[in-house]
Amino acid sequence: MRDCASSPPIRYFVLDPVAPARDVSQSTGEPLQIASVRLPSALDRREIVREDTPNKLTVSNQDRWGAPLADMTQRVLSQDLTLRLAPGRVVLPGQPAPAGTSAISVEIVEFGADASGSMVLDGSWSIVPGGSDTAVATQRFQLRQPAVHGDYAEQAHVMSILLGQLADEIATQVTQGSGHPSAWLGN
Repeated sequence: MRDCASSPPIRYFVLDPVAPARDVSQSTGEPLQIASVRLPSALDRREIVREDTPNKLTVSNQDRWGAPLADMTQRVLSQDLTLRLAPGRVVLPGQPAPAGTSAISVEIVEFGADASGSMVLDGSWSIVPGGSDTAVATQRFQLRQPAVHGDYAEQAHVMSILLGQLADEIATQVTQGSGHPSAWLGN
């Protein structure tokens, strides 16, 4: 009798929207759209990547994202903002943006488990008012959750929480002003 070895099954994971940390803002203002999310090439791949030790990444053979990570991050961050801002304020990716829609671009430099096992979301976001091609402000963020010692499902869950925290920060910034992009970040 032959011993037929088989490969472990491939598992797929997704990021999900999370509830806001506080009450939803009902402030009105110009519509917003997460226009782009950029990730480092080492992370923007189907396989899930972890940093095991400083300067060493592990790419999983069996654990993969259910969609391109940058696209999924854009979609989930948009959904998170929809949960935090007044109805109709957020234009979802792929939907036509009405005149006057401000674009938010997100540049992520780190997103996932670091060498200590902590989950990190680090980068910046910029706002470009509708009808302009110049950002009125750029805001840095560095969010961290305690070490994750579980499986990739737990990693995806904590990454979703970090995106929710980023949405909390963006929603706070865009509602502090009068609704006009130049007032959102105190410019």
